Amino acid sequence: MDGSEKIDVILFYGTGGMLFLALAIIIFVVAYQRKMFSKQKEISQMELRVQKELMAAVILEKEKEQKRMAQELHDGIGSALTALKMSLIQMSIDKEEKKLINTMIKSISTDVRRISNELMPSILEDMGLQKAIENLTEQLTLSTEITFKYQADDLISEIYGEEVELALFRAIQELFNNIIKYANATEVCVKESREGNFYILSVIDNGDGFIPSEENFSKIGSLGLKNIRSRIQQIGGAIIYELKDPKGTTVNISLPIYEED
Repeated sequence: MDGSEKIDVILFYGTGGMLFLALAIIIFVVAYQRKMFSKQKEISQMELRVQKELMAAVILEKEKEQKRMAQELHDGIGSALTALKMSLIQMSIDKEEKKLINTMIKSISTDVRRISNELMPSILEDMGLQKAIENLTEQLTLSTEITFKYQADDLISEIYGEEVELALFRAIQELFNNIIKYANATEVCVKESREGNFYILSVIDNGDGFIPSEENFSKIGSLGLKNIRSRIQQIGGAIIYELKDPKGTTVNISLPIYEED
């Protein structure tokens, strides 16, 4: 083999080696990027899971505290007002003054019961979600300038347990509060329906119309929106906001229905 042939062989193998090395580097870089992407995705999922768990813990602690406060109001202040009313009967004071004090005690007792019920609705525990929503819409119709209506579906009553019903009721309360504060609505309707294997709870208003963005959820003071979404996610549901035509908002909360065997 003469000199020129040796050079050709060296160039051939050298070029081949460089191509192989370049290919190996490309494969390494691609594999490394995929690994980093997978790791980043895993970290993002872990962060999201931690956030959900943290929010769930906050909600659970809030529910415990509200239940404790409701019990304190009922057992403490409620009992004290009852005792005061009984003592009033024994007092030798002017009849009109006694009547006035009795009226004030009744008013305070009513406020205590209302606040206690808002903190932990006894009707929800005693009679279920549908009666609780019905009672809430009736109370708000009387206490606000908005007409609240509820269209219950008796065929899908009592399909969920206490935890799910409480989450749905709290979401309804928060949606109602937002409508009262910001929507400029005159009518609100709550509807229940079943679509296939899904339970749909819809809140429909004729207000200004609002669909929250991710920016809305991240704003300071948007705890109500976060709570609604977190509560629904914790029970395996989904919530969708839609604008109505010509005005208003429809909020659909959907939950899977698991049929018993």
